[in-house]
Amino acid sequence: MRLFLSFLIPLLIIILSYTAVNIGLVRRGSRRPFRFVRLVLAVVVSFVLCWAPYHIFIIIEVMAPTGHPAQIFAGKALPISATIGFLNSVLNPILYVFSCPDLCKKIRHSLSAVMETVLAEDLAELARRRSTAHTSISTTEILLKPNALTALCLKAEDPE
Repeated sequence: MRLFLSFLIPLLIIILSYTAVNIGLVRRGSRRPFRFVRLVLAVVVSFVLCWAPYHIFIIIEVMAPTGHPAQIFAGKALPISATIGFLNSVLNPILYVFSCPDLCKKIRHSLSAVMETVLAEDLAELARRRSTAHTSISTTEILLKPNALTALCLKAEDPE
C-alpha cells in the first residue's frame, strides 16, 4: 500500500500533469513541443531513478524473513536510498534550467546587473565612510587642540 501511495500515485500524477500541459502546447501550436517532451521524460526518469531504490528496499525489508541478510542490507540501505530520493527535489530545478537554452544568457545578464548594483552600493558606502572618517578626524583634531575649538567658535561668531 505504501508503494502505491508514495510512488505509483505521484508518478501517475506527474505523467498526467505533464501530458495535459503538452496537449495544451500542441493545441496552441507551440513551435517546440519536442523540447518539452524531452524535459518531461527527464523529470519522469529522474523521479523513477531517485525513488525506485527506496521503494525496492522497503519491499525487500518487508518481504524478507526477519534476520535474513537481505533484510539487514535493506535496513542499512534505506537511509541512503531515501537521501537519493530527496535529491530528486534538487534535481528537478536543474533539469528545468538546462531545458531552456536562453536561460543561461538571462541568468548571466541578471547576475551581471546584480553585481553592478552591488558594486555601486559598495562604492557609495565606501565614499560615505571616507567622508565620515574625514569628519571624525576633524572632530578628533578639534577635541585634542583646545585652542582650535576656541578659534572655531570665535570664527563662527565673527560677523565679517
